[in-house]
Amino acid sequence: ATAASSDAASPSASSDAGSSSRQPKAGDVLRLSDGRLARVTGDSSDGMEMEVAIQTSSNVVRKKVRFGEDGCHVLQEFAGRKCLVALEVQTLPNMLGLPSDMLRSLVSPAMDMGPWLVGLPRNYAHATSLDMNLLVKLLHHGLFFLPGESEIFPCPFPLTPFLLKVQENEESSARKSRGKKLKRYRDSFELSCNLDFANHLRLCGKYHAERSGEWITERFISAMVEIQKDPSNGVNVYAFELWDKASGKLAAASFSISIGCFFHDFTMCTLMRDHRSPGHVLSKTVRAILGECGCIDWYWGIKIPYMEEYTSYGAVEVPRSEYYRRLRADMQLPLKKNPEEVIRAGLALLPTKSI
Repeated sequence: ATAASSDAASPSASSDAGSSSRQPKAGDVLRLSDGRLARVTGDSSDGMEMEVAIQTSSNVVRKKVRFGEDGCHVLQEFAGRKCLVALEVQTLPNMLGLPSDMLRSLVSPAMDMGPWLVGLPRNYAHATSLDMNLLVKLLHHGLFFLPGESEIFPCPFPLTPFLLKVQENEESSARKSRGKKLKRYRDSFELSCNLDFANHLRLCGKYHAERSGEWITERFISAMVEIQKDPSNGVNVYAFELWDKASGKLAAASFSISIGCFFHDFTMCTLMRDHRSPGHVLSKTVRAILGECGCIDWYWGIKIPYMEEYTSYGAVEVPRSEYYRRLRADMQLPLKKNPEEVIRAGLALLPTKSI
């Protein structure tokens, strides 16, 4: 399957799709008579009938549809032939159709992903399924996913990803990672990894909900836990946890995934704010761990104001094409060391938390 065509919104712009002046083509998104949307990924043989597959939460229903004067109607279920890709979403109230750039950026489990993704418009793709195979494919191709409560959810894929080329900046970054505050307050903190991933990510969600919005949902947490449980998918999931030694409370946490030598820091939170700057201390500590483990690229997503400090370490915004190329090369190379083992062995810049 390929990305939808540039005029993909044309037949789905309204429920009377049949009034369109042309017949559907590969890449178009049609609204069926029952309100669902189906993407066409192959031209119809007679200009009227076409095969689609409507993806539901539990399975894929294969049907034939007819494009006629009164819209698309389901003709019959069928099996045995290569089906066309379709997506199920709820018809949004008070909207005649989805924006054309959203239609062109829809991704589904049946798609073959590859370099064509680099050409997607804007900073997001969109999906409707939490199928594990799809989520892992998204991560393997440099996208992320943020499932909220709506049927369609965004998959961040920045036009100019913000990342640090760790090994190319190793000397200067390693020197700066051992800052004054880390040296001064190191003995007041302890460090752990994946001590309680799900609950700590839930705490992080509450932290962000109070400040910037509720995007760490239970659906997201469950998906990350499922990915973490599967050692065969090539994706490692981490919660780096910074503890206040005196009180035993969690001071800060940073959450990442790794694929080969590629690291993606997808969120963090500073739960304890004081003169020691726990968030900065944790970031510097994680940076040193990644250098020790042989990480090549450390990616943060779209650059936002609080990330400005990372530019002093050599972090830069790069074209999406360069980011994609680096990720696909990094994922072929294993890390030299496991970050969890580095922390357990006491080789990090902070003392290891006693369990």
